[in-house]
Amino acid sequence: MESFGKRILGRAAERLDLPSDVVAGTSHIEIMGTNTLLLERHKGILFYGTEEIHIAISDGVMKIKGSSLLLKAMDAQALLVTGQIRNVELIY
Repeated sequence: MESFGKRILGRAAERLDLPSDVVAGTSHIEIMGTNTLLLERHKGILFYGTEEIHIAISDGVMKIKGSSLLLKAMDAQALLVTGQIRNVELIY
């Protein structure tokens, strides 16, 4: 059952013509092929290595696994990971 708050946010996003993830403040993920991942609205890096990166997101943790992983760019709102991405796991 959907919560009242989520229904309100969904309606607000629809009326304002905004993506629901922006209104709710949740993370936005874009994966381009097997070698680039863009994550917006992250909460910080928890673990960083060339084969695995753990990132805090609004409602859990994202684990990126692969080889030659590199945090190519990062600021307070977004980060860009490159390398051979094999698996992306969300843990809530």
